[in-house]
Amino acid sequence: MDKIFVNCGGSLYQYDSKKDVMDFFEDCIYGSEGSERERYSNIYFSVKAHLNDSKRCFTDGTSHVYDSDIDPEEIDSLDEDILKTHFCISKDDLLEFKANRCLAMNHSRIYPRTMERYNDFDELYDDYLSKTKDNHFYLFEDNKVICFDTTASGSDKYWCEEFPMKDYEYANKWLNGEIEYSDYLEQKNEEDIEL
Repeated sequence: MDKIFVNCGGSLYQYDSKKDVMDFFEDCIYGSEGSERERYSNIYFSVKAHLNDSKRCFTDGTSHVYDSDIDPEEIDSLDEDILKTHFCISKDDLLEFKANRCLAMNHSRIYPRTMERYNDFDELYDDYLSKTKDNHFYLFEDNKVICFDTTASGSDKYWCEEFPMKDYEYANKWLNGEIEYSDYLEQKNEEDIEL
């Protein structure tokens, strides 16, 4: 069965059928008012107008996607092509959204526009990280999760480790103090040997 994709307010969702989309947004229409109700109505009536054709992507008029709960592992190459064409979203983007949902629960994100103000991580620490109440931060860069722990002692100002985006759960464990980086490397080495 072809998945249906909906961008509502910048969040991308996946449904199993157009009927599911219409049922969901009909409930949303009844429970909302004003501009929110208008957004939901736009999706509902657009889906209704295309109920019997092959259109699979719908939007409330929002032109960008900044979040999604779609699991990248559930997306095949055809679905990815559709997402790229209609929403400029790839499986890598979906993985980043998934990683962000996990990491944002307990840690502070450093956005690229913040990083642009600094020449290196030491400058970022001196001018920004050291002046906040939080101690654990993450940054997404080049399909990696770069993690910072500012609870370092002695001559270290902070600890910084990099993880491939697909290993965001290990990054989360490291930031939570549940594993050492050397333990992560050892576990990854064992996984690679098993493959």
